Amino acid sequence: TLGAAVPNGTVNEQDAGVFATSHVEGTRGTVEFTDFSFEALRDTELLSVDVTDSGDATFDIGSDSYTIEAAGHDVWTDADEYGALYEPDQSGDIVAETTIESQEDTHDWAKTGLMMANDITDAGSSPGDVIVAATPANGFIMDWDEDGDGYISTHNEDGSVSYPCHLRLRRSDGEYTGEYSTDGGRNWTTLASTTID
Repeated sequence: TLGAAVPNGTVNEQDAGVFATSHVEGTRGTVEFTDFSFEALRDTELLSVDVTDSGDATFDIGSDSYTIEAAGHDVWTDADEYGALYEPDQSGDIVAETTIESQEDTHDWAKTGLMMANDITDAGSSPGDVIVAATPANGFIMDWDEDGDGYISTHNEDGSVSYPCHLRLRRSDGEYTGEYSTDGGRNWTTLASTTID
């Protein structure tokens, strides 16, 4: 498990999806995903949102593969820029999972992975924001909005990323748990556990 947290300001219905940010303003990075799925949730069409600095993210949705090409300064504190594919208004317990097949190394802190937020389209203003992501040089991370101001501000990291890698983000009874696997999902690695009052 890559940490467990209760982000401040969450609501019952949240958006959940995959995202990418290059960590280099105006420079797009390409990420390829497969097996993006939700457990025990309604089947809805994926929506896309571009909240990058350059506003030119592109998305390719296949039958079981997804590509996001997006710029964006970061997803951290007041830098909240990314491209995302997501399912809106998911309620109850959520288990989101994906495989990252490849991630372009635009920066050591380029991030890609899973995101849940009250409103993924309203970057920088959406409480309840939590991500589990891979980075080219800083391992796997779980970040969340601890104080409910709409910006991610709390961070855990672990491990070394190689591709393909697997990410999972769970919401159960208001608690969020992020996990990663480097062996095809046979074993999941623990980083930390955090509960926010």
